[in-house]
Amino acid sequence: MKFLEVFLGDTCNLKCVTCGPELNTTWRHEVLEQGLIPPPRVDGVHIESLVAALPSLEEVKFVGGEPLLNKNHLSSLKILASLKPEQITLTYNTNGTVWPDAEVLTLWPKFKQVNIWLSIDGFGELNDYVRFPSKWSVVSENLARFIEYTREQPGFQLGILCTVSLYNIFGVAELEKWFSKLDGVKYLNFRPLAEPKFLSIRNLPEDLKLKALAGLDLKSDSQRGLAHHIQASSPTFDGRVVDYIRNLDRVRGVQLKNFVPELQPLLRLEQSSQP
Repeated sequence: MKFLEVFLGDTCNLKCVTCGPELNTTWRHEVLEQGLIPPPRVDGVHIESLVAALPSLEEVKFVGGEPLLNKNHLSSLKILASLKPEQITLTYNTNGTVWPDAEVLTLWPKFKQVNIWLSIDGFGELNDYVRFPSKWSVVSENLARFIEYTREQPGFQLGILCTVSLYNIFGVAELEKWFSKLDGVKYLNFRPLAEPKFLSIRNLPEDLKLKALAGLDLKSDSQRGLAHHIQASSPTFDGRVVDYIRNLDRVRGVQLKNFVPELQPLLRLEQSSQP
């Protein structure tokens, strides 16, 4: 086995609008507070059970939940460090609100390479809204700390991963402009949201699709890719998105218009049946 993706568990401190209670503890608490029954929790993988297959590993990817919050992360890292860490690349998807503890920072340099992908879905308050209840001040401070750590560790690479939904398609140009001014972050990847489909950029009504396309910088390869994605869509509108946004805003005490005013016309539409 050369590559291993490790789902450590569903522990997470955020409840992103494009996520849900299936793989997220904070979302589950919110569902319970509404008097609803969330789906069963999904247990994470314990590396201890895979030790026999680990000696030939070349890359391990930690996902969650939020892997840096998970109680099994450190023990998993220690097991990997006891093998041949100089041959192993570690990759993380993390939400940027958690700074690793001192023991993790001590173990990371033992590995061949460490890739940190910060999940950031907008600039400033847009990220706070989409990745609720994230705070931009915390994310930007941790990003600065990661950049400084990268300068001290030659085997450490830093990137930003943006999951693009109809919530943040109007903010991707601003995010890339902000990214272009960063020194020390190697990559910015835009990944169109696949599920739930009613939150996909392909589910925008035609007039809002045109507005979203007009706001993209087509000189950017990544934004051109988003333009192709948004155009390759069905004309059928899934109106479940209308009630979804209204209900989530009501529960969280926020308003879409304060963060994504371009989407406000969407809320004037009547919910249509599922296609």
